[in-house]
Amino acid sequence: MSSEEEKESPEKEFASNSTLHGLNRIVIAPSSSFRGLWVLVILASYTGFGYMFGSMIYSYFTYDTITDTKLDVGVC
Repeated sequence: MSSEEEKESPEKEFASNSTLHGLNRIVIAPSSSFRGLWVLVILASYTGFGYMFGSMIYSYFTYDTITDTKLDVGVC
C-alpha cells in the first residue's frame, strides 16, 4: 500500500474520531444504503430536537400565566 492509500482525508478522520452523535456512524457504515439511512435518521433526530426546542422557547416567551382565584364568603 502506498502512503496515499493509507492516509485518510481530514474530513473522514475528523468524522470517525468525532463525538458528535451519529457522525461517526455515517463514516463507518458498510454500504451506501446504510450510510443514507444513517443520514436520514440523524437529520430526522436533529429536526425533531429543533422543533421541540423552538416550541419550548416560543412557549416561554409568550408569558402565559394562569391565575386562579377563589373567594369564600362565610356566613356571618
